[in-house]
Amino acid sequence: MNFRVCNLSLIDVMEILLSRGKQYGNENKTNGQWMKKTILFFLLIFLFIMRVASQSEKSILEVKGCVIDIIEVKYGATVFPQGGSMLKYGISTPKCILGKESALSIMDMDGPYQVRSSQKCSILAAVDHLDVDSREGWIPTGEKIVIASTGIQLNYYLYQYDYITPGEWVNVPSPSEKGTTTIIYGDKITVSEVMQPPGTVIAKVAHLKKESVTNPAILVLPNGDYLVACSGVFVKSGEKSGVTYFCSKDKGKTWKVLSENNGYISFYNLFMHDDVLYSMGTESWGGNSRNVIIRRSDDGGISWTFPRDSLSEGVIKCGKFSTAPVPVVIYNGRIWRAMETGVKGEVPRAFVMSAPINSNLMKAESWVSTNGIAFNSEWFDKKLVVKQWVEGNVVIAPNGKLVDVIRVDNWTNGNMAAILTVEDSNTLVFNPKEDIINFPGGGKKFTIRYDTISGKYWAMTNPVFEQDKKKKHSGIYKKGVPCGLIRNNLALICSSDLRHWEIKDTLIISDNPFFHGFQYADWQFDGKDIVAVLRTAFDEERGLPKRQHDANFLTFMRLCNFRTDKIPTIKINSINNKNQN
Repeated sequence: MNFRVCNLSLIDVMEILLSRGKQYGNENKTNGQWMKKTILFFLLIFLFIMRVASQSEKSILEVKGCVIDIIEVKYGATVFPQGGSMLKYGISTPKCILGKESALSIMDMDGPYQVRSSQKCSILAAVDHLDVDSREGWIPTGEKIVIASTGIQLNYYLYQYDYITPGEWVNVPSPSEKGTTTIIYGDKITVSEVMQPPGTVIAKVAHLKKESVTNPAILVLPNGDYLVACSGVFVKSGEKSGVTYFCSKDKGKTWKVLSENNGYISFYNLFMHDDVLYSMGTESWGGNSRNVIIRRSDDGGISWTFPRDSLSEGVIKCGKFSTAPVPVVIYNGRIWRAMETGVKGEVPRAFVMSAPINSNLMKAESWVSTNGIAFNSEWFDKKLVVKQWVEGNVVIAPNGKLVDVIRVDNWTNGNMAAILTVEDSNTLVFNPKEDIINFPGGGKKFTIRYDTISGKYWAMTNPVFEQDKKKKHSGIYKKGVPCGLIRNNLALICSSDLRHWEIKDTLIISDNPFFHGFQYADWQFDGKDIVAVLRTAFDEERGLPKRQHDANFLTFMRLCNFRTDKIPTIKINSINNKNQN
């Protein structure tokens, strides 16, 4: 863009202002001083306009490719997605790429294969060899990028393409046969033809990789509307992530924000009791403390109570605790919820809280807790890497007793859970020889609910399949993805006795255990269907999430006629690469 103001260049403007200044200066010295300031003022305005104009001239590139991320280039920045902390841009990085964005894949993959722009521009690409055919239009610049760390040195060579066909795709140089991803550099880059995540997107994070969606929870309100809560979206600069509440009045097709960043509470669930809406979880008052708190809404989730300090109404247990969006259960005249301790450096202790159903749930004196049972890795085969138990679910067992079915964080196979039995409001017991069960997806958070129509217990989980255990890349997962982080598969499982579980339907299968996660499903029965919300990690036009654990989407799913129909599997093939199994 040849930017001019009123068809005048910067030199024209300066000459006019200077000549006017001399004229006024000869007439009046005071006016001359005023004119000097005026010249400076207009000069600053003009320079600002020129800066804006130059920014508008920056080309926006679109790229196609498999598993493409967008990363800013600067000294000390990580080069590759999930590449580890050692492979960074060094001081010898060519200045022509500093401050730009890069489009690339994990090291083992090919990276972008096509690029285009809406305007004429020069495009830079870096490849790991010097055998690029110049007839394709890519000309070597003579500059090299050296990426080195202990025992590793990668040499990249810069090529430039004179792009003169706006809107048309051009092919990008491929890496060598056993080489590393091609890299495209530009002022602004987006990923084209990105698949949409399964289900309906309710929200996504404002800043990819800086925030992540957590604590998805859903409730079907008495009028049939859906209320959903999560943290991590609409985070304001310099503030912690509060809870955002959403409502759907059309069975999940569209969603409206009810309340944004409303209170700093974690691990919360949503439930109705005596026609009152509650949310129960933990909060921090400073340091590592996570008191158990409960909130109340009298307007359908728009406004909520929130305790001012640890002595306020709504703080029902002081200390350091952890949990998740898990159910409450009415049993023997009391309302029950599973919890765990969350003391840093100590193994979690599972316990259950309860209060009389006719008591004031907002008051601490209404609640009592069972004893806590500490996790012990000695209960398990020494060949297994089992870290903790967390995120328990209270449910009434077939024998009429109340139990806590808890996630076992098994990083070797990921398919275990444990069952603790509530003897009374003060007593919790566990037999490690009998009460550790096989549970598909038990290594990640799950929600269990009992269905009176089918007479079965149901859950949505992330089972671990053998093909995903074998997948690895040259970055942080060079030894494979731990089972505790394999979340790229989602299944609907069921049981008649809480101890023997089967996969009824595999809902989602993705071939990407590195970046895809369909996790922390919270769900409810809605007639013949199940409605669920998930924290979903998935590709988008801005690039990739950091990893499968760090979700960038809040999504909604409906499982139609789940009791009787076979629910079709959503199959996602995102990795198309010579080095992946």
